[in-house]
Amino acid sequence: ATSDLVTDRLERFLALPDACPHGSPIPRADGTWPASPGLPLLEMDVGASYRVVRVLQENDADCLAFLFDRGVAPGALVRLVDVAAYDGTVTLEVNGTITGMGKKVASRLRVMPATENLPDASGRVHDGAESSG
Repeated sequence: ATSDLVTDRLERFLALPDACPHGSPIPRADGTWPASPGLPLLEMDVGASYRVVRVLQENDADCLAFLFDRGVAPGALVRLVDVAAYDGTVTLEVNGTITGMGKKVASRLRVMPATENLPDASGRVHDGAESSG
């Protein structure tokens, strides 16, 4: 067990984080939990930009390595390029690079609408208001 003094100093040293590096909430000293932000990526609009806020099931090291190798981590700005109708394969743009992933991996991502949008390959910026059909 950790003493209250050590816990308090560690929290202050880390600037009282509400979440771990993967975006999962950290309980407060009083035992309450901060809200868990984010919406499922797979429920978002194709063409719009999002900020990754959380990766679920962070105990899966292979999944984390797969995502992090592609630049997909909390804080990353991504654009949802496509979700294939046939099998749900997800295509994202991350830091100017197109990457794909299966529906199972993509279902672990929680995002928030980005305040800034990424341009597509033609240089056009999408706001998610266009239809994706």
